[in-house]
Amino acid sequence: MFFHKNVLFKAYFKTYLKAYLIGWAGRNKGVIKVPETKAGRDKIVEYLEENDISVTSLAVAYGIKKQDMSDFLTGRKITPRGNRVILKIISDLRIK
Repeated sequence: MFFHKNVLFKAYFKTYLKAYLIGWAGRNKGVIKVPETKAGRDKIVEYLEENDISVTSLAVAYGIKKQDMSDFLTGRKITPRGNRVILKIISDLRIK
C-alpha cells in the first residue's frame, strides 16, 4: 500500500513541478522575468541591414541555430539566453 501511494505522489509532484516551472500553477509563479531588449534588437536588425549581414551569417558566427537567432531578434523567444546573445552582439559589434 505504501508503494502505491508513493508512486501516486511522485507522479503528482512531477506534474505539479512541470506546471509550476512553465507558469501554470498560480498567478505569476514560476515565470522567469527577463528585461525587455526591444531597443537593442531593433538596433541590431538596423545594423544588419546597413551592413548587408544576414541573420544566418550572424547565427553561424555565434554558433546558434538560425531559427533561434531569428526568434531572438524578432522577440518571439524572450529568454535569459536570448538576452545574453543580444547583449553579446551589441557589445561585439559596438552598436550604440
